[in-house]
Formats: sequence, structure tokens, C-alpha cells
Amino acid sequence: MRRIYVVAGLPRTGTSMMMRCIHESSALTLVGDRNIERLPVGPDGSIRPRTAEYDFNPYGVYEVERPPVWWALPDLSLIKRILTSSVIPPPFDGLSYFVCSMRRERDEVTASWWRTFGSPFDTKRFELAEEMLDYMRDWGHAITEVDYNRTIEDPLKTFLHLEEEGWPIDPRKAAVLVEPALYRHRSSR
Repeated sequence: MRRIYVVAGLPRTGTSMMMRCIHESSALTLVGDRNIERLPVGPDGSIRPRTAEYDFNPYGVYEVERPPVWWALPDLSLIKRILTSSVIPPPFDGLSYFVCSMRRERDEVTASWWRTFGSPFDTKRFELAEEMLDYMRDWGHAITEVDYNRTIEDPLKTFLHLEEEGWPIDPRKAAVLVEPALYRHRSSR
């Protein structure tokens, strides 16, 4: 049985932080790369450059540019998916999915989006993400919901829970990678 590990969530919910922690504390194979040089593009096409005061994801965004060919991924793959960009398909013979669904308060997501991209967040994405998670639950994916704020407060507890849910990680190694100083944009604009 091949196992695919997926970190999923809306933008600005901590998916990149979670990818970094899991990738650097496990033997999972990263699908794609960290995209460390990727910069946020505003709605008008302008690029917001990195500065000493502003770095939207200093360790990379860990996104793949195109949806993967799921059936072709090797065992113990680790991939990040933005919930509203593509669905994680139903499992089929010889393939199972473990999904870490990242959660964050709505007002924090919208505030962080505003400060990062300078435009309002499309709040319809919250409902679409829930619909996608419902499909995945119906299909039998192993979904572990992870709260961003609780991960910042007690990272070891979060990663011990993921390990209990079947994620092949070193919880202590993952926990030390969480940087509370990067927890910003907590309130609405």
C-alpha cells in the first residue's frame, strides 16, 4: 500500500510552516520544491519584493505549479495542496492518503491575506474548502485537523498527535522548527 501525505488548507493557514516542519523531521519525499524565491503577486500583477521588514514565507511556500498525477506518486510522498485549487482524489487500490488539514481563524486568514497581497480575500473559499474536505471524508481519507494557533502555542502536542495519527515524523524535531515570531497578521485590517 502506497501512502501519500498531504498538507492541505487555505492560503495563510500555516501550510508552508507545516510542510517545513514535516519535511525536515521525516524521511518523506517532497513533491515539488520549496519555491523559496517565489514572491507574492498583487491583483494588478505587481510583485511585492522581500525586504528586511517583510518576508511573506522566509522558508519557502512548498507548492507544486501543476496538480500532480496522484497515481504516479511514490510511497511516502509529501505534498502541499491549497484546498480550493484542486481536489485530492478518492483513494484507489494500493494508494491511501493521510491529510493534515490546517485551520486558522477566519479574521486572521483575511488579515494575513490583505497584508501579504494588498487585496481582500475571497471568503467564498472558506465554504469551498469545507466542501472539499467533506468529499475527502466521504472517500475515506485519513484527515487530521490541525489548528494553527494551537500549533504555535504548543507545537510538540501538535506533532505528537500527528505521529499518533500515522504520520512518520520525529515530533520533537518538528516542534523546534515552529517559530512563533513568524506568527503575525492576527487581526483584521
